[in-house]
Amino acid sequence: MTGTTMQRGYDDTGYLRDMAEGLVVRTWGSVDEAAKAVLGEEGGSNVDRLRRKFREQNWYERGLSAHVEAEIARRGLSKTPGWLAAAVKVRSACFAPFQTLSAAAGVARARFVSGPPNNSMVAFSLATTLAFVAAASGAVSMEHALTAVVGCSLVLLGAWADRTSMTAAARTACLHLAGLAGLTFAVVAAFAFVHPSTSFTLGSSEGAMAAAAGMTTMGLYATSFVGAKTRRSGTRSNIEVACLIAALAVVSQVGTAVLIHDVAVAL
Repeated sequence: MTGTTMQRGYDDTGYLRDMAEGLVVRTWGSVDEAAKAVLGEEGGSNVDRLRRKFREQNWYERGLSAHVEAEIARRGLSKTPGWLAAAVKVRSACFAPFQTLSAAAGVARARFVSGPPNNSMVAFSLATTLAFVAAASGAVSMEHALTAVVGCSLVLLGAWADRTSMTAAARTACLHLAGLAGLTFAVVAAFAFVHPSTSFTLGSSEGAMAAAAGMTTMGLYATSFVGAKTRRSGTRSNIEVACLIAALAVVSQVGTAVLIHDVAVAL
C-alpha cells in the first residue's frame, strides 16, 4: 500500500500543506511539480485533483502566511505580553475538550456522508462475527474461532498502522508509536501475571506472541511513516533513507525472534 492510493472524500490537507511549504521555500518550481512530488506519481487523477484544490483553496497564500508567521516567531519579532499568553492558555484549556469533540464529530459526519465504508474493514468485521457465530453453533471450537479473531485483529491493526502513518504529522506519529509501545508492554505484563510460564523469556507464551505482534506493528508504522515523508520530499531513493528503513524493519522483528527462540527451546 502506498500513500498515493486516495479516494474521493479523503483529506488532502497534509499534501496541500507540504506543497505550499515547498513552493514558498522554492523546493519546487510549479504547482504541477509539487503535486507530483508529494504524491510520488508522474500524473493521473490524483495529481489533477491536488492541483485543482491547491488553486481553488488558495494554498499558496496560506502557506506564505504560515511561513511569515513562523519566521516572525523564530526571530522573536513579536512578543506577546505575559498576562495575555496566560489568558490564552486558560481559555484554550477550558474550551479544548469541547472543540476537540466538535471537530471529531464534524470529521466523522463528513466522512460518513462523503465516503463509502472501508471494504477491508467491513470484511474483517464480518469474518470475526461469523467466527463467533460458528463457535456458538458448535460448528467449530472456540479455540479456532478465537484464533481467527486474533488473526483478523492483527491484520486490521497492521492496516491501520500503514494507512495512518502515511498522513500523520511527526508529533502525532510519536504519540501513536508511544501508545503502541505502552499497549504492548501492558499486554505482555498482564499475560506474564495471569498465565506465567518460565519457558518463555517474556514470562508467558501469549506475552511473547503479543510482543512479536506489537513490535511488528510499530515497525510497519515507522517504516511507512519514513517512506511517505521521504517520498514527498524527494529523498526516498537516498541510501541513508533505505538504510534507516531497513534498520527499523530489522529492529521490529526482535519480538518475533524472541518468540521463535523460545518456541524452539520449548520443543
